[in-house]
Amino acid sequence: MPKFTNFKLTEADRPFLDTLKFTSEAQYHVLLRAQQEQRLSYEQIAADLQIPLNTVKTRLHRAREKITKWRAKAEAEAFNHALNTYS
Repeated sequence: MPKFTNFKLTEADRPFLDTLKFTSEAQYHVLLRAQQEQRLSYEQIAADLQIPLNTVKTRLHRAREKITKWRAKAEAEAFNHALNTYS
């Protein structure tokens, strides 16, 4: 299981993060913004949303996994595009 201790959202993540708002996974968008942009602790997020602390941790972990996979897919597509362009 990957560790996300140094996980940071970047401007390149914004399109993916924005699409989360309009999916069944909108909860991930809310949690990531609360933690990354508002700099709330897990405990503060749990209290604000009135959900268990472990739920916050689990959902943030899943959200980070999704963004990490999205980044890898975007990098692979860019690499393949570059290969096709220059070959």
